Amino acid sequence: GGFAEEGGLLAALAATVWWCRRRGVAFWVFADAVTPGVALGQALARVGALLGGAGYGTPTTLLWAITFFDPNASVPLGIPLHPTQAYESLAGLLLTGLLLLAERWTRPGQLFLLLLMGLGLQRSGFDLVRGDAIWITDWVTSGQVAGAIVFVGATTCILRRRHREAA
Repeated sequence: GGFAEEGGLLAALAATVWWCRRRGVAFWVFADAVTPGVALGQALARVGALLGGAGYGTPTTLLWAITFFDPNASVPLGIPLHPTQAYESLAGLLLTGLLLLAERWTRPGQLFLLLLMGLGLQRSGFDLVRGDAIWITDWVTSGQVAGAIVFVGATTCILRRRHREAA
């Protein structure tokens, strides 16, 4: 329903906060340290989704459309579809590269929050061409709502932390 990946991320976040508190590790420093790996992991996971047909695209006539024929895949068979998994994988690689560049100028916690912003935008954007998207209304999907919540939450956190540092 658009919340599977985001729900997994929230559960991992809660477990990380608990682990950091228990071990006396600064959460924001730890989160920033694992951020590039999380972004790369997301990009690689989409390759697995492509191989299994998860998160498939809408029908298209584009030259790079992908057509599935495996009856075990959970996609419409024999129809050229947007390769949304490949789009998301490439976007994940781009996000990984941008985060690696941003490491040099970010304060503790900002890199992780930038990751969340990027993932939120990615989910909101690519849901437009996902064939398995769950539409809440004629113009918005559950994935777009989840992506917007993640993006707004991360942006708000960056702005609040910046405001606190300036005060």
